[in-house]
Amino acid sequence: MTSKSFADKLKDLDLTNDELKRFSDAFKNEEFRKLFIEYAEELNDPKNRELYEQEIRAAEEQRGSDVTFIHPKPGHVLRTSNGKQKCFINIATNEHVEKPSYSKVNGSQGANWSLPHCLAGPHEDLDENSKMCTVYDVIFSPDTYRMAETNVKFMKMLEESAVESVETNYHCKLDRNNLKRLKINFKGVPKATILRKKKENHQEQISTETEKDLNEET
Repeated sequence: MTSKSFADKLKDLDLTNDELKRFSDAFKNEEFRKLFIEYAEELNDPKNRELYEQEIRAAEEQRGSDVTFIHPKPGHVLRTSNGKQKCFINIATNEHVEKPSYSKVNGSQGANWSLPHCLAGPHEDLDENSKMCTVYDVIFSPDTYRMAETNVKFMKMLEESAVESVETNYHCKLDRNNLKRLKINFKGVPKATILRKKKENHQEQISTETEKDLNEET
């Protein structure tokens, strides 16, 4: 790993100057570099990720929840601002998100569409000028995105829905007048979002061990 590529990688981290210096100094140590690379490879191993997700599912199941990991598949990116800094909205897809639906409007040929989606964010990143920016992920069903790709009006409705959802859920105001679609398909590194659903008729397990029982076991 060259010093230039290492510096580029550090841009993806939100580090203070002191943390940045200590991290850079550590990478001058060959043994640290070796251990760091091994750790990164282990973390990115699909088998390890699957094991981690299985452990999370098991833990949540004991709490009475079904867990689904929503891994965003890149679609396209919107750039805007909140009046203080640049903001980016990743429009992504995942097959676990519900499909779109609609209901007809009485007395007209129009329809009211429902576009289910999942949200993730806000998380910090760096823009093209290495300045801090805020990134949000809005994840739709692949069916929703395919419909938008073939219909300009539907795509506009999808993007407006994404912006409105970000504003409502994260209590911010985005600049809609200067909203721009970028040529990249994702800003930052895709990260899984956890979708929890409470199980029906779940009963908490209550321990019946008494102090006497515990003392007898020790």
